[in-house]
Amino acid sequence: MKDVPLMHEIATQLRIYGITLSIDDFGEGYSSFARLREIPFAELKLDMSFVKNCANDKKHAAICQAVIQLAHNFDAVAVAEGIDNASDLQAIHRMGCDIGQGFFFARPMPRAEFVSMLRQRVSKKMAS
Repeated sequence: MKDVPLMHEIATQLRIYGITLSIDDFGEGYSSFARLREIPFAELKLDMSFVKNCANDKKHAAICQAVIQLAHNFDAVAVAEGIDNASDLQAIHRMGCDIGQGFFFARPMPRAEFVSMLRQRVSKKMAS
Protein backbone atom coordinates (compact mmCIF):
# COMPACT_ATOMS: atom_id res chain seq x y z
CA MET A 1 0.00 0.00 0.00
CA LYS A 2 3.03 2.29 0.17
CA ASP A 3 3.45 2.41 -3.63
CA VAL A 4 0.09 3.95 -4.57
CA PRO A 5 0.77 4.28 -8.34
CA LEU A 6 1.77 0.60 -8.53
CA MET A 7 -1.28 -0.42 -6.48
CA HIS A 8 -3.55 1.61 -8.77
CA GLU A 9 -1.96 0.06 -11.88
CA ILE A 10 -2.41 -3.47 -10.54
CA ALA A 11 -6.04 -2.78 -9.58
CA THR A 12 -6.71 -1.35 -13.04
CA GLN A 13 -5.14 -4.37 -14.74
CA LEU A 14 -7.22 -6.73 -12.59
CA ARG A 15 -10.39 -4.85 -13.57
CA ILE A 16 -9.54 -5.38 -17.27
CA TYR A 17 -9.73 -9.13 -16.56
CA GLY A 18 -13.06 -8.79 -14.75
CA ILE A 19 -11.63 -8.91 -11.23
CA THR A 20 -12.93 -6.17 -8.98
CA LEU A 21 -11.75 -5.08 -5.56
CA SER A 22 -13.54 -4.68 -2.26
CA ILE A 23 -12.51 -2.37 0.54
CA ASP A 24 -13.07 -4.55 3.59
CA ASP A 25 -13.89 -3.40 7.14
CA PHE A 26 -14.38 0.20 6.07
CA GLY A 27 -14.31 2.51 9.04
CA GLU A 28 -11.80 0.45 11.03
CA GLY A 29 -8.09 -0.20 10.92
CA TYR A 30 -6.22 0.87 7.79
CA SER A 31 -9.22 2.00 5.75
CA SER A 32 -9.47 5.71 5.12
CA PHE A 33 -11.10 8.24 2.85
CA ALA A 34 -7.77 8.65 1.06
CA ARG A 35 -7.97 5.02 -0.08
CA LEU A 36 -11.27 5.75 -1.81
CA ARG A 37 -9.45 8.15 -4.14
CA GLU A 38 -6.52 5.81 -4.70
CA ILE A 39 -8.14 2.43 -5.34
CA PRO A 40 -10.63 1.65 -8.12
CA PHE A 41 -13.01 -0.42 -5.98
CA ALA A 42 -16.37 -2.01 -6.76
CA GLU A 43 -17.52 -2.85 -3.24
CA LEU A 44 -17.32 -1.08 0.11
CA LYS A 45 -17.80 -3.37 3.11
CA LEU A 46 -19.05 -1.59 6.22
CA ASP A 47 -17.33 -2.89 9.33
CA MET A 48 -19.47 -5.02 11.61
CA SER A 49 -18.69 -2.84 14.64
CA PHE A 50 -21.01 -0.20 13.14
CA VAL A 51 -23.64 -2.61 11.82
CA LYS A 52 -24.20 -4.34 15.17
CA ASN A 53 -27.09 -2.64 16.96
CA CYS A 54 -27.58 -0.06 14.18
CA ALA A 55 -31.33 -0.57 14.57
CA ASN A 56 -31.17 0.87 18.11
CA ASP A 57 -28.08 3.08 18.18
CA LYS A 58 -28.46 6.42 16.38
CA LYS A 59 -24.71 6.91 16.05
CA HIS A 60 -24.21 3.48 14.50
CA ALA A 61 -27.15 4.09 12.18
CA ALA A 62 -25.75 7.46 11.09
CA ILE A 63 -22.38 5.91 10.26
CA CYS A 64 -24.03 3.05 8.37
CA GLN A 65 -26.20 5.45 6.38
CA ALA A 66 -23.22 7.65 5.53
CA VAL A 67 -21.04 4.75 4.34
CA ILE A 68 -23.87 3.26 2.27
CA GLN A 69 -24.40 6.63 0.59
CA LEU A 70 -20.65 7.02 0.11
CA ALA A 71 -20.43 3.63 -1.61
CA HIS A 72 -23.30 4.54 -3.92
CA ASN A 73 -21.71 7.92 -4.72
CA PHE A 74 -18.66 5.99 -5.96
CA ASP A 75 -20.94 3.68 -8.02
CA ALA A 76 -19.96 0.83 -5.73
CA VAL A 77 -21.94 -1.85 -3.93
CA ALA A 78 -22.48 -1.35 -0.19
CA VAL A 79 -22.08 -4.46 1.97
CA ALA A 80 -22.99 -4.62 5.66
CA GLU A 81 -20.87 -7.10 7.62
CA GLY A 82 -21.95 -8.73 10.85
CA ILE A 83 -25.73 -8.82 10.56
CA ASP A 84 -26.77 -11.01 13.46
CA ASN A 85 -30.48 -10.25 13.92
CA ALA A 86 -33.63 -9.28 12.04
CA SER A 87 -33.83 -5.73 13.42
CA ASP A 88 -30.35 -4.81 12.15
CA LEU A 89 -31.14 -6.44 8.80
CA GLN A 90 -34.33 -4.37 8.50
CA ALA A 91 -32.49 -1.17 9.44
CA ILE A 92 -29.70 -1.79 6.92
CA HIS A 93 -32.27 -2.64 4.25
CA ARG A 94 -34.18 0.60 4.88
CA MET A 95 -30.90 2.51 4.52
CA GLY A 96 -30.48 1.12 1.01
CA CYS A 97 -27.64 -1.32 1.62
CA ASP A 98 -27.13 -3.66 -1.33
CA ILE A 99 -25.81 -6.79 0.39
CA GLY A 100 -25.70 -8.12 3.92
CA GLN A 101 -23.65 -10.86 5.49
CA GLY A 102 -23.51 -12.32 8.95
CA PHE A 103 -24.62 -15.07 11.30
CA PHE A 104 -28.28 -14.11 10.78
CA PHE A 105 -28.02 -15.73 7.33
CA ALA A 106 -25.69 -18.62 8.15
CA ARG A 107 -22.76 -19.56 10.34
CA PRO A 108 -19.44 -20.65 8.81
CA MET A 109 -19.72 -24.23 7.60
CA PRO A 110 -17.80 -26.89 5.69
CA ARG A 111 -18.05 -26.78 1.90
CA ALA A 112 -20.23 -29.91 1.64
CA GLU A 113 -22.75 -28.49 4.12
CA PHE A 114 -22.80 -25.18 2.23
CA VAL A 115 -23.44 -26.89 -1.12
CA SER A 116 -26.23 -28.95 0.45
CA MET A 117 -27.84 -25.81 1.91
CA LEU A 118 -27.71 -24.08 -1.48
CA ARG A 119 -29.27 -27.08 -3.20
CA GLN A 120 -32.11 -27.13 -0.66
CA ARG A 121 -32.76 -23.41 -1.17
CA VAL A 122 -32.77 -23.77 -4.96
CA SER A 123 -35.13 -26.76 -4.72
CA LYS A 124 -37.53 -24.80 -2.49
CA LYS A 125 -37.42 -21.82 -4.85
CA MET A 126 -38.13 -23.96 -7.91
CA ALA A 127 -41.01 -25.69 -6.12
CA SER A 128 -42.74 -22.40 -5.34
